[in-house]
Amino acid sequence: MANPAVRLASIALHLQSTGAGRSGGAGHSFDVSPRPELNQPMADIIRERKNASFDINLMQTFLDGGKDYTRAKEIAYQIIRRDPILLFDGGNDYDLTRPEAREKSMAQVRRFVEIYHSLKNPIQQKAFEVALSSYSESFGMRLYVHHMLFRNSIKMFASEEQKKRTTWVKDIDDFSVLGCFAMTELGHSSSLRDLEATATFDPATDSFILHSPTLTSTKWWIGMSGQAATHTVFLAQTIIKGKHCGLNWFMVPLRDRHTGRLFPGVTCGDIGAKAGRHGLDNGWIQLTQVRIPRDNMLMRWSQIDREGNITEPPNQALVYATLIAERLCTVDGTNNLCGQALTIATRYSCARRQGTSNQQIMDYQTHYVNLMPGVAGMYVLSLVDRCLWAYWDRMEELSRTNTDEYLQYLNDIHCVAAGTKASITWWGSEILERCRRAMGGHGFSAYSGIPSIIGDWGVFTTGGGDNFPLAQQTARYVLNCVNRSMQGKPNFGSAEYLKDIKVILEFNVCPADSVAAWLDLAILQKLFASLTVKLAMRIGQHLAPVAKKGQEKVEAVWNEHQLDVLRLSHLHTIHYLISLFTSSVSSLPSEYSSLKPILTKVGLTWALDMAVRDLDLMLEEEFVSAAQAQNLRVARNGICKELRNDVVPLMDAFGRPDFLLKSPLGRYDGDIYNAYFDTVTRAPDCYGPANYWSTEVEPLLTRVRP
Repeated sequence: MANPAVRLASIALHLQSTGAGRSGGAGHSFDVSPRPELNQPMADIIRERKNASFDINLMQTFLDGGKDYTRAKEIAYQIIRRDPILLFDGGNDYDLTRPEAREKSMAQVRRFVEIYHSLKNPIQQKAFEVALSSYSESFGMRLYVHHMLFRNSIKMFASEEQKKRTTWVKDIDDFSVLGCFAMTELGHSSSLRDLEATATFDPATDSFILHSPTLTSTKWWIGMSGQAATHTVFLAQTIIKGKHCGLNWFMVPLRDRHTGRLFPGVTCGDIGAKAGRHGLDNGWIQLTQVRIPRDNMLMRWSQIDREGNITEPPNQALVYATLIAERLCTVDGTNNLCGQALTIATRYSCARRQGTSNQQIMDYQTHYVNLMPGVAGMYVLSLVDRCLWAYWDRMEELSRTNTDEYLQYLNDIHCVAAGTKASITWWGSEILERCRRAMGGHGFSAYSGIPSIIGDWGVFTTGGGDNFPLAQQTARYVLNCVNRSMQGKPNFGSAEYLKDIKVILEFNVCPADSVAAWLDLAILQKLFASLTVKLAMRIGQHLAPVAKKGQEKVEAVWNEHQLDVLRLSHLHTIHYLISLFTSSVSSLPSEYSSLKPILTKVGLTWALDMAVRDLDLMLEEEFVSAAQAQNLRVARNGICKELRNDVVPLMDAFGRPDFLLKSPLGRYDGDIYNAYFDTVTRAPDCYGPANYWSTEVEPLLTRVRP
C-alpha cells in the first residue's frame, strides 16, 4: 500500500489534471496536499504516552494474566493479519453485503478450525480464539453459539452415561456438526414457562414427537439456524401420558451435513436484516411432528424411562443454568466492544485539536468527564470478570461433587449474572453513545469504527434474557435476602454483606464532609450497601399490605414501583462489583504492586461516577446534604481530570492493534487524517459518475419544463 502522504499528493495531481474538485468557475483547486500541521496529532499521541504514570507493559502483562499470554496474543494477531481468509479485504467489513458477510464469517470459522487444531499450545489456542473473536464479531458469535451455548448445554444437561455413549461432545469439538441453541420463541422470550413448543413421549416407539403447534411457538433469533447449523438443542414443554412435566432439552438434527437440506418435518429460515452482526445467520425453526429417540432428551437432571416414568429435577431452575454462563460472558463482551470504542474515541480526542486555543478536545470537561468513567470501567470489569468466572468454576465443581451446596448457591449466582448483565450492558450502551458523540461528525462515519460496534452491541441488552425481567429477578432475590437478614437468617455469595444489616441501617448519614473524603472506596461501598437496604425496605413496605391479597394485587403494586425495583437490582449489583474490585486490588501479587495506585484511581473514578448517578436517591433518603452532593460531583469531575492524563496509556495497555480496531481515526500513531482520507478514497464508488446518473440524475436535469 502506498504511503498516505504520497497517495494524497497523487490524488491532488489527479484532481488538478482532470479539473475535478474545482469550485464554481473560478478555477480554484481543492488543496489536499500534505500540511505540516498533520504531524501535530502524532506528536500529541507520543507525548501522551511519555507522560504515563505507570508501566504500560507491566499493566498489559497484568491484564493478560502473564507474559506467556501476552506473547501468545501477539502471535495470534500476526496469524490473523497474515491470513487472507481471516483478514477482511480492505481492512474492514463495513461495505460487505449481507450474503458476503455470511460467507466471510463462515470462511473464518473453517479457517479457524484448521489453524486452531494445528496449534498444540493451549495458551496459544485460547489467545487465537479470543483474538479472532475480537476482530470479527460475527465469527465470534458463531463460535459462541456453537461452543458456549450448544456445547455447554450438552455438558450441563446430558447425563454422564449419555456423554460416554454418544459422540456428541467429540463431534462438537471436531466441528463434525454445527450446533445452535433453540430456546426463545416468536411469542415468548424471557417468560420461559410460557414456551409453547412441545415434546410428547410416544411409548409405543420409545421416542419423542417434537412439534411447534402455533406461529408464536416458532423458535426465533436462533443463531446459525438460518443457514448453517446441522443440529440444535431444543427447549420444549414435555408431555408424558397427557401430563405436562415441565421444560426439558432435546438434541435435534436439522440439516444433512453433506447437502445442507433440512430433514423432514424441519423448517428453518433466516430472519433477515438486523442492526448488526450481519455475518451471523440468526434464524427461525419450526418442527412439525419430528420424531427423535427418547435418549435424545438430555437427562442429567430429569430422566424418563422406557415406560414413561419421569424423575423430575430437584429444582426447575436447573433447566436454565446454561443462561447463567451466557450472562456472565457479557462482562468480557462489554470490555471487548466498549474497550475498542473507547480506544478509538480517546485516541481521536487526544489527536484532534479544536477551539480558540487550539487545544486537544480531550482537555474539555465535556470529554474527560464523559469518557474517563468508561475507561475506568474497562479496568473494573477486567478484574471483576476473573472473580465472576472463579465463582462459576466453583459452581460447576459443586454440580459434580455436592448437589445440595450447588442448589444452595444457584439462586445467588443467578442473581449475580442477571443483575450484572442488566447493569453493565445498559451502562455499556451509554458509554458507546458517548464515544460516538466524542468524535463529532466523524463518529457518524462507518469508517470511524463506532457505528459498527454500536450495531453489533445492541443485542447485549436483550439477548440471553431481556434486561428488564432480569433486573426484576435480581430485585426479588435481594428483597428475599433482606427479609432473611431481618429474621437473623444467613445469606450467601453476593448477599453475604446483609449479615450486618443492623450496622448498615445505622449508616444513616454519609460521613464524607469534604471533596477529599469522597475519595474512599470503603465509603462508597458502604453507601451502596445502605442505599440497597433502604430501597429494599421501602419497596417491601409497599408490598406488605397486599402480600396476602393474591398474586394479581401483588403484581399491580410491583408494577407501580417497577422503576424502584430496577434501581434496587442496580444498587445491589454495583455494591457487589465494587467489593470484588476492591478485594482484587488489595490482593495484587507483589510483582504488580506498583500498579496499585493507578488501579485504585480507576476504581474510584468508576465508583464515584456510579454514585453521582444515584444522587437523587441519596437526597431523597437525606443520606447526604446539598453541600455533600456538590462535593461528590466535584470529586468525580476532579478525578476524571486527573485520570485524563493517563488516558492513552490506559487504553494502550489492553494491546489492541490497529487492524483489530478497523478505524483510521483510532490509529496507534495518531496519523488520523491521512489514514482516514486514504480509507475513504479506497471505499467502493468513491470516484466517477454514479451508476444511477443516466437513469435518475440526467433525466431530472434535462427534463422538459412546462
